[in-house]
Amino acid sequence: MGDTVTLTVNPEEGYLLNGVWVMDDDYNDIKVMGGMWYSGNEAKFVMPMSDVHVNVFFDKPDGNIFGIQIPRNDTLRLILPEKMSQVYVFVDYDEQYNYYDNSDGVLELIAQEGLLLDVNGEIYTADDGDFLVIYDGIGEGAKSIQIPTEGDFNATSTGNSLTFRFKSDESGNDEGLGFYVSVLKNKPEPSAIMVYEFADGRKSAVIDGAYSGTDAVNIEEDIEVNGVDFNREFSTVEDGYSTFMLPFDVYTNNTWGMQTVLAFNDVIDSIVDGVKKKFVVMQALWDADTSSQNIELKANTPYLVKMRSSQLSIYGSVTLRKTENTVLELGDGWQVHGTTAYKKWQTGDPELGSVYGFAANAKDSVKVGQFVKAGSGAYIKPFRAYLLHNASNPEPRPAPANHVSVWRDNELPEEIDIVVVGGGKRAGIAGGETQEGDGRTVIGTINTRTGEIKFKSTYDLKGRPVSGTPKAKGMYIKGKR
Repeated sequence: MGDTVTLTVNPEEGYLLNGVWVMDDDYNDIKVMGGMWYSGNEAKFVMPMSDVHVNVFFDKPDGNIFGIQIPRNDTLRLILPEKMSQVYVFVDYDEQYNYYDNSDGVLELIAQEGLLLDVNGEIYTADDGDFLVIYDGIGEGAKSIQIPTEGDFNATSTGNSLTFRFKSDESGNDEGLGFYVSVLKNKPEPSAIMVYEFADGRKSAVIDGAYSGTDAVNIEEDIEVNGVDFNREFSTVEDGYSTFMLPFDVYTNNTWGMQTVLAFNDVIDSIVDGVKKKFVVMQALWDADTSSQNIELKANTPYLVKMRSSQLSIYGSVTLRKTENTVLELGDGWQVHGTTAYKKWQTGDPELGSVYGFAANAKDSVKVGQFVKAGSGAYIKPFRAYLLHNASNPEPRPAPANHVSVWRDNELPEEIDIVVVGGGKRAGIAGGETQEGDGRTVIGTINTRTGEIKFKSTYDLKGRPVSGTPKAKGMYIKGKR
């Protein structure tokens, strides 16, 4: 007891030491010094009174995350091995996992020539006397990069090296900091889609659903990526729907966060109980609770989605598809436009008066999830959709006998019922609200003047009302870039 134990390990060819974990007989962690690929394949710890359990971790450089510790009071310079694509940097810590007082350690990271270092992380410090400084490069000529004193931050090198200095005073400590450093072949410019290529050849796409630049997405050729982050905050209000569009095909089993997916099917006119009415027809595709099929959502295709989580996660690799036409023709001049850029309608825009969109934020009398008739100043962000009546391009579909195919009046109707059908059937409206044999259910109404959608109840894909809030089991997996 009390002796310092030194472990020396010998990784197999192609592997690197990536941590040593030591616990006593009660499975309490014992602090380990070293135990990293850069510590000469050695690890040291102080022997407790009991026996110990030792776990040693080895990984290949490509595709794995390696730990690096900023020394407490020293300078560590590391040249990252070829194909090492991501490291996790953290400060030296005490038994309570807080950084030490009076620390002043420096870490110099150097990637292979021609590569970049991109940093994402968070800082938690006890007071202003404890801080992190990041320098672009190494040595006296390196300039500091501006980052916040606390919270999330991002920094990117202009060359292949960065310097990190963490300093603390003696007035108290905290959890400290931890951040990921990705080794990249490129740093894409801000855009609605950014594709990163790592040192090991893997590619990752980041889709920014809040991007406000007016440059449109234009994927000239298909691009296969190993992972994708879809960064958008969805509304989760009860019975609320959002429009969305993806630039890749994905099966519903490879997603998490969606509750129900509806496809735009048609806009039809019909005589119901002697009154001419217009219906927006949505095709029921998939529901997390009731669907047994694994449905493929198609690239560049607008959908309506009801979310059970505010985030949409995508598992596994996907192929970003070449940007093509994102307009769905629904007949009678009605179109659904998928957006590939931030769009704002200004006075004089020919679409004004005929364009409708789902509200992303509550404002005045407009609620989240309402279908709003757009006025001057209205805007929509990328990878969403809006409904447009293009009177100059009426292309009605063939209609059944009990269906009036073209709306002849100049005025748009006051209300449009929202109809969900299942089983790939076309909606035939004969009168009344429900037609069981047709699989049609009226679930709500669009008021074309106020823009509001009123849902009658919650229905499953077979048109059956569901009492209460639907619940489903599942696991949330956060993708990483």
